[in-house]
Amino acid sequence: MSIDEEVERLFNTLNAEEIQRAFWQSGLDAFSTESKNELVNRVATMFEPPPSGALLGRLIFIANDQNKPTLITAYLTNLHSPDPEARKASLYSLEKLGHPNIVDLALASLRDNNDQVMLAACTILVPKAKQDPRLQKILEQVYSAHKDQPEFHMSMSFLAAHSFSS
Repeated sequence: MSIDEEVERLFNTLNAEEIQRAFWQSGLDAFSTESKNELVNRVATMFEPPPSGALLGRLIFIANDQNKPTLITAYLTNLHSPDPEARKASLYSLEKLGHPNIVDLALASLRDNNDQVMLAACTILVPKAKQDPRLQKILEQVYSAHKDQPEFHMSMSFLAAHSFSS
């Protein structure tokens, strides 16, 4: 199989609606590092249509030292995707990759108009806020600003459960 065929197969697999459990256990090993890196390069330059949230969330499983910088670029770009699932997956993936600016990225995502994206930001910030009074105050203000907005129910419930409901 050519590298292009392997990349296409990996793309189709990771972009599928559902992936069989057996694939996660050994299926990724069947793909070469070269095809994984090429897929990351491809996704990092996708704009129309933008990559799906599912695909972005699954790319973390093919991360390696060679493709990590390009993967970070793809995630940073998709923090502004029109798809809230893509924004959420990008934020969580940047955290998993240990991006040095994750706090700033999560803070910016607190202004997202989607509850799932805001919840992702809160999930990243809450553990850090326990050590940082500035973050604690910001999360209290986020709660205060959105507590009566039903479209942010998940985020506000999460903040309230972690005592940020001033």
